[in-house]
Amino acid sequence: MPDPAYMDAATKAQRREDYDAIANEPGDWLRDADNLDFAARSLEPCFSIDLSTETDVARMLRRVRLRRPILMLRGCGLECLLKALFLAKGGTLAKGGRYLGAGGRQHDLAHLAKQADFAQSPCEAGCYCPDEMRCHRSVLRNLLEEHGARVE
Repeated sequence: MPDPAYMDAATKAQRREDYDAIANEPGDWLRDADNLDFAARSLEPCFSIDLSTETDVARMLRRVRLRRPILMLRGCGLECLLKALFLAKGGTLAKGGRYLGAGGRQHDLAHLAKQADFAQSPCEAGCYCPDEMRCHRSVLRNLLEEHGARVE
């Protein structure tokens, strides 16, 4: 967004400096991630469904569709966490009052994970499935490896 024409040069420079300071502060991204997680956790009880006992297919599909906003909140929160990690490891997201991103397409979590040098063991992921090929871990591992992320 361009600076308003009525601003003097000193105000414009301060505005760009303030933007850079906020965008490059890992703590701000962590706070945003926490707020998004809180919102998702607050919505979850409203849309819970037990697929093992539900027999009304139309009701079940409505509930599943209503969970999409929760998944969006979780995805945005994950993006904020990865940006905080990227910044904590010396990356820069803004310069000269402009958002640079971490390279790649916007909201590309696999690329952002690679840029942040993110690596996660199964234990850290909270997954204790005995067979990785029969759980979500194999899908996540393949996706991350396809995009060059380091997976232990």
